[in-house]
This record gives sequence, C-alpha cells and structure tokens, in this order.
Amino acid sequence: MQNPADFYSTLKHFSPIIFIQFKTMQTSTSTNEPALSIPKAKSIFASKTFWGVVFTTVAAIAPILGNAVKEQKLSVDATVNIVIILCGSGATVAGRVQAKQPIYTPQGLPGPNIDSMLS
Repeated sequence: MQNPADFYSTLKHFSPIIFIQFKTMQTSTSTNEPALSIPKAKSIFASKTFWGVVFTTVAAIAPILGNAVKEQKLSVDATVNIVIILCGSGATVAGRVQAKQPIYTPQGLPGPNIDSMLS
C-alpha cells in the first residue's frame, strides 16, 4: 500500500479538483455532516451565467434580425447563423445546469485560483 502522504502529494499534482474533494473528505470533523458538502441549489434565473448567455444571445441575434427586417427577407446564411448562436447558448446553459465542480482561474487573473481553493 502506498504511503498516504505520497498519495496525497500525487493526487494534488495530478488533479487539483480531485485533491480538493479528497482533502474535504479527509478533514470532515463532525459525524453528523457529510464528508463532501453539497452546495445549495439556486434557481436558474439567479445564475449570472444564465443571464449572461441570454443577453449575449439577444445581442448576437438582434443585428441579424434587424437586417432581415430591413431587407424584408431572412436569408439562409442569417438562419444558419441564428441556429449556431442558439446551439452555443443552449450548450452553455446545459453546461451550467450540469456543473458540479468549482472552477478556478490561472494565477493573476480575476476569480479564485487553485491556491485559494486549497486553504
């Protein structure tokens, strides 16, 4: 069996997210609380990601529709562009709904980095 300290170090190097979850499981002190904390759910309408997608999608589609109204026809190219925008937006919202792990940003950029998640 591998030495726990070596395993801990290897795990931290291999995958920071797995390391955070493993560390959380190992440091749970109360027998009444679960080893991994379950984040509280929030409405999709309370999600900044959702509203960012909505506003970005509207901003991307509005000029296409504006030109279509001005020309009084919706071209195939415009329709394809709208479909691509809606597919990307749908994938983003689906990813947000399914997300279960926190993310971090590289050192020096805004947002949490891996060091702040380990403490």
